[in-house]
Amino acid sequence: MKQKSFKFPFLFLTAVLFCFNPIFGQQARLSPFSIESSNLFEEMQKIKSSNPKITPEEFANQANSLLRTKGLNFTFAFDSNTCRQITELKQKQKDPKSPLKLNAKMNSVDGEIASVSLPEVMFDNRECGKCYVLLPILQFTSKEFVTIIQDRNIRFYTPSNLIYNEVSLMDGKNFSSVIRGWKIPFRAVPLSVSEDGKMIVLDLNNKEFSDIVLTIYEEGVFQFFPKKDLDLSAKGTILNEISKEAVSPDTSFISFTRGENRQILKFGNLCQ
Repeated sequence: MKQKSFKFPFLFLTAVLFCFNPIFGQQARLSPFSIESSNLFEEMQKIKSSNPKITPEEFANQANSLLRTKGLNFTFAFDSNTCRQITELKQKQKDPKSPLKLNAKMNSVDGEIASVSLPEVMFDNRECGKCYVLLPILQFTSKEFVTIIQDRNIRFYTPSNLIYNEVSLMDGKNFSSVIRGWKIPFRAVPLSVSEDGKMIVLDLNNKEFSDIVLTIYEEGVFQFFPKKDLDLSAKGTILNEISKEAVSPDTSFISFTRGENRQILKFGNLCQ
């Protein structure tokens, strides 16, 4: 797959999240650091609306400039037990329909406990635990992620008790063996995978953004790219028989073939 080089000049400050523990009630005494969901797509929509004839190259460039400061919202679903507690807390509010925001306790590198205010909790039966938050992300791997807190880029360890969408490149001979994986921001069927198996491509599911795509790399970084500049000739085929045998009902397999090179991707999430 042809692609242009792109550098991510992120300045990463370091902190460590050993476990993601929502704080229920009024336990936090200090004012928490606030994490706000990204309005990246809204800003991209404004660009399109103000300049409908913008070229895909310029649109991708402007979108990437916004991405570096705003991040891209990733869906972080809570496990079923946590969602049950959150639902009970929401029902106890004076107005159960009012937005619910939670704090989370985090352990820093030096062992100090910090409190972070999360974006509004969203509820959706299509998600594993039925509730989730949208966090602005700049980089995301199985071991760590970088989010934005009060205009600073902060790196955390990826918590084990949150559920997220992911794509995995599988060994074609053994569908249970993972070669590498990518975390993705939303539920999506992969549009393509690079020939070297190190990058995947996602559509943005927005007619206004149909001329660009999101590319995600093995390092966990991502960028927008003009669709016409990528080789998307290999069409994906859903492997229905394998998908039926998948570990999770929310997991499927798709195959991409270029000549004798066949690549199998598993996508979805692992509900707990």
